[in-house]
Amino acid sequence: MEAFNAYSPFRSKSDNRFEYLKDLWPEYVQMPTGHWKGEVYATVPSDLADDVEECMGNNGAIVDERTDLGDGTVYLYSRGYWAHGF
Repeated sequence: MEAFNAYSPFRSKSDNRFEYLKDLWPEYVQMPTGHWKGEVYATVPSDLADDVEECMGNNGAIVDERTDLGDGTVYLYSRGYWAHGF
């Protein structure tokens, strides 16, 4: 989670919010390439989807696809940090 340890605009809002978002990554985000800068995805409860999407975006994994799976979960997919030119 190197990106979270670097400068983040969310640190100034609230350290609690920063920590909350940071903790979502290991709990929900999958890294099929084995690296946080590569392609990532998450399947999360609908009520957490916005927060996990924000968490991913904070890490440079801007969400490219967001799909409501119809069972109370949402699929979030990002081509990854590198693919977005960071």
